[in-house]
Amino acid sequence: MPSDLNLNLDRVTAALRSRRMPVDTEARLQAEIGAVLADMGIPVTAEYRLDQRNRIDFFADGIGIEAKIGGGRLSVWRQLERYAAFPSITALVLVGTVAVPSSISTCGGKPFRHVSVGAGWL
Repeated sequence: MPSDLNLNLDRVTAALRSRRMPVDTEARLQAEIGAVLADMGIPVTAEYRLDQRNRIDFFADGIGIEAKIGGGRLSVWRQLERYAAFPSITALVLVGTVAVPSSISTCGGKPFRHVSVGAGWL
């Protein structure tokens, strides 16, 4: 992974882990993600269209960010793999309550990070 992508991915992930996120609805989680990234000066596009049928919650300089409250791990993973297939996506971050083993560092061949929002409430 190019070092500038690694630095940007680490910066986005650190920003998202810096605040306790709401876990009651995806809409509130998405609003908080947008606020956190804006506060950190990270340019982001919400509801970024990858094509006519696929839209990721946030897009920041090649990094796709998806918010998920609940849902099955397999269906979420398939959705992320679908997003990873797009050339415009250079890395993925999943923010939410869906459990992902910490050993997973790629998704669809792209760098992957997970931000567990439930952990912030403990």
